Amino acid sequence: MAPPKMKISIAGFGRIVDFIHLALIKACGEFEVDGIYDITEKRRQIAANYGFKIYPSYEELLAGDSDLVLIATPPNSHYEMAKTALQRRKNVLVEKPVSIRYKEAKEIIDLAESMHRTIQVFYNRRFNPDYKFVCDTIRSDVLGPVLFVERRHHSKDAGTSFGVKSFDPEWRVKSQFGGGALFDWGIHLIDQLTCLNLGNISGISAFSHHLPRGFGETEDYVQANLELENRVLLSFEVNFRSHANVPLWLVGGEKQTLMINANYEALFFENGKVVRNVTLEKESRKNGLEIYQSFAGVIKNDDLPIIGTDEILRGMSVLETIKNSPQYVNN
Repeated sequence: MAPPKMKISIAGFGRIVDFIHLALIKACGEFEVDGIYDITEKRRQIAANYGFKIYPSYEELLAGDSDLVLIATPPNSHYEMAKTALQRRKNVLVEKPVSIRYKEAKEIIDLAESMHRTIQVFYNRRFNPDYKFVCDTIRSDVLGPVLFVERRHHSKDAGTSFGVKSFDPEWRVKSQFGGGALFDWGIHLIDQLTCLNLGNISGISAFSHHLPRGFGETEDYVQANLELENRVLLSFEVNFRSHANVPLWLVGGEKQTLMINANYEALFFENGKVVRNVTLEKESRKNGLEIYQSFAGVIKNDDLPIIGTDEILRGMSVLETIKNSPQYVNN
């Protein structure tokens, strides 16, 4: 007889859960959904139609016997919900970012340690084929010593079309919910760049802008430079008003430069030589399965989590520095 599956409760039944998390939970095979809580009646009804148990409140969800709580609500609610779950001795997986303030992130990570529980952030972009290819290429030293890394994300909107009508489809562009280009996509790119482990950060400069006829009240453009102590330059750009398929990556080394395009074609440039190209596997909804597999190992075998709390705090420190930059304007 197969061992019983561990139980996961879900707070927030938005489209990210419907499209991404449920598939990962099923693919992992170690968890079963204990129940769902959502603030809106319509989303609770949709979850009930799936056959899930519905909890009428977050407190009642936490009173259950789940081993893991997934918090998939807007960023402004992450801190209080994660804190409450940890106080109920639950392990926590939270959508990014873990909080909207570094101080709050540090507090709940310290709380998790004191409660002997684990908290991880759903940094699924860390497992995308393009990012893994960049990591492998840097480790292979085919580029030579790295000089710079540029990372871009362009899209034609701010993800409002992905919003749930029964809640607020425009929450991603409202400050009260923790919306905006930095918190939505910038934190993913910060996580990717800092986890390349190319050196310690010595300085950060950033700029944000609310473009004409923008979406909502938050910034829809942000650009940041992270200068390392060894003078390697990491930079990223998020643009929610672009129709262009710009390169996702430019990684420059002394020998070669790697460019990865939006169509997942990787190109290697070297002076005087024919350009070499590699076609990468495309992004999948299954990217991030490793996070659930890791949590299963953490809970069952006391394994180390795949996403370390030091990495979470490092990313939050960069995010907060950018947010507090004199040229960061969120209006």
